[in-house]
Amino acid sequence: MHDVRSSDLLTPEQLKQWRRVTEDQYQELLRQGMPVIHTDAGDRHSKTEVDRWFGVVPPGAPPWVKPEDISEAIRVWQPNYPRLLTQLDALEILLNTRALLDVLFPLK
Repeated sequence: MHDVRSSDLLTPEQLKQWRRVTEDQYQELLRQGMPVIHTDAGDRHSKTEVDRWFGVVPPGAPPWVKPEDISEAIRVWQPNYPRLLTQLDALEILLNTRALLDVLFPLK
């Protein structure tokens, strides 16, 4: 675990709001190993560590795909899906979006 500032810590409710997940999805994320810090005040999540955990770029991704792109794609699109999105789902969303933009706005 990296050095964590108290301003970086989120309650479970704050994390669910930020990551746009339901209680059931949150529980599944915990089962999958999402970083959690157990404190006397209750469980907390380092925003930095959680973002890093979500932002793993799948092998074979094009070089323009960055960890923050994967993490943000999951965060933005998650409310539209009942199941948890994975990093591979995020990569597919990013690649499809890029392909659509290439069709709509081709380079000259």
